[in-house]
Amino acid sequence: MSDLKYLDKKGTFTLDDPDLTSYMYFPLANEAGMMSAITPDLGGDIKLDQNTFLLEPVSSENLHNNKSSRNFWVYVEGKGAWSVTGRSSKQQAKLFEDDKEDVKLTAGIMWHQVERQSQEMGLKAVMTSFVPETEEKVELTSPSEFKAGSKVVLNGQKMKKLHEGMEIKRTLNHPMIERIDEGLKQKKKENLKGKIIIQKDQCAKLILKDGENHVEVIGPVIEEAKKNGAMPADIEKLLKKTGQTHYTFEELEVDLGENLFVPGSVLKKLRKEAFAQMDQTKILKYRRTYEDPVKENDVASSQEQEDGKIQIAVSMENLEYLDIVTEDREVMKIYLSWMELKQQEDPQAILNKIKTAGKQCYLMLPQIARKRQMEELKAKKDLIFTNEIDGLLVRNLEEFSWLIEEGYQKEMIADYMFYGYNKEAVKEYQRLSGIQIRMTYPSELNKKEMEQLELLNADLFLYGYQPLMVSAQCVKNNLRGCDKIPSWLTLKDRYNANFFVHTSCCDCINEIYNGKPLWVGNEAGILNDLHPSVIRFHITRENEVQVKEILNAAKSIQKGERASLATEYTTGHLKREVL
Repeated sequence: MSDLKYLDKKGTFTLDDPDLTSYMYFPLANEAGMMSAITPDLGGDIKLDQNTFLLEPVSSENLHNNKSSRNFWVYVEGKGAWSVTGRSSKQQAKLFEDDKEDVKLTAGIMWHQVERQSQEMGLKAVMTSFVPETEEKVELTSPSEFKAGSKVVLNGQKMKKLHEGMEIKRTLNHPMIERIDEGLKQKKKENLKGKIIIQKDQCAKLILKDGENHVEVIGPVIEEAKKNGAMPADIEKLLKKTGQTHYTFEELEVDLGENLFVPGSVLKKLRKEAFAQMDQTKILKYRRTYEDPVKENDVASSQEQEDGKIQIAVSMENLEYLDIVTEDREVMKIYLSWMELKQQEDPQAILNKIKTAGKQCYLMLPQIARKRQMEELKAKKDLIFTNEIDGLLVRNLEEFSWLIEEGYQKEMIADYMFYGYNKEAVKEYQRLSGIQIRMTYPSELNKKEMEQLELLNADLFLYGYQPLMVSAQCVKNNLRGCDKIPSWLTLKDRYNANFFVHTSCCDCINEIYNGKPLWVGNEAGILNDLHPSVIRFHITRENEVQVKEILNAAKSIQKGERASLATEYTTGHLKREVL
């Protein structure tokens, strides 16, 4: 960005041709809670929180290509339509040509202005985007030029003059709307009776009752304090801070021994786990049952589940290292790619091999379900629904809808790209499916946003190359013609960064992956904070040494230890601040 020029010491700057700069966006926010991410061409999203969006939520990857964006159009007789944001197909086609439109960006703290001029259309537009400093929950784009700090008056629609006898309709009752909004914000809390038992050299225990249900959770062994021990009042006060949860303590008994050291983190974890178990207990009352014949090779999996350990799952895009994975005692779940399995001469033999090793076998459905893919799934339903497959990893709504129609009763796991960014979406999937669908923490969310989902028995994606795009445009075919041989190619962007392309010739699609794998296994406290039941490791293009390294790292993390990888990696959005 050699054309970037600073205008003052407050960070105000100008930039020519901002539409050629990828990943650029501006935050707009105020004390009322408005949070916007807006690009120079008015892409991005608008939200109040993770459950309240005006525009579809976006990531940094699709800020500039999402069609659901702000825009303003002008139609010129004889010349056609012109987008003030430069979003028309004609304008996009000329982005890299000499006769492209002149675009200039001027931006400061919590505002920016874009000036666009078209010689061909004879038009010039100036857009200023900002969020008012007041308590108004609005984002404004003004077709005016003004200086920062100046007072802006926005003209509304012209009103008719009132006269005697005119009928007037009241269309908006602000006090009523405010009362409704306040009522919606107030969550109905469920009363619980609780008892916490903390004694020397014994495991801490928290017991919850709600009249019908009873849950108990066990914590670590409590030791004697070196100085001053915990007080019952302090423990009661901390546990009663239930915050945004839907529970509150009607009664809370504290059975505390003398001079004991009780960390606040232990109490918070006990409370979180107890609330999660209470939720699970209530949900299970409405869960449909599925009678599956007990098989000998299910013994190891059942025992592992009873032990309460976080289970290790390995998902595999190819079967090259299946033997290494199946021979690892700690790996309890194996996810196979449907695209890979369907091409095998004897897919049933592969499934039997996994089950004989005492593993649970799941099938990963296609990332994109076009008409061709859905027809194939329906045609090979018998293989997908076979007894040797314990459940399905669902990647999109088309697959989810089809499984509901078929009355699928085994376990469904929603993958990380399946929309589950807020609690309401998760509840709706549970309602629609009629079974306990297991979610995967979305990779688009940061750690704090993941915690707010309060997921139960979720998968956590710890390692793997993640797809950025699935395209029907074949890179290999465009370069040198199609040879019908699946392979890996490498693309380089203008920053010389690598992106890996897998040509899936059986489905005639290209999968474009990030050049660095996601790895969050060495992030301190992530398992304790999110409480996943399954940690997942994804194998795509790794070699044998790397596969073994990943499995060793998985076992270290399962034991509560931190682990590092030799390869260069990214932590994704885990530590990202709010867009």
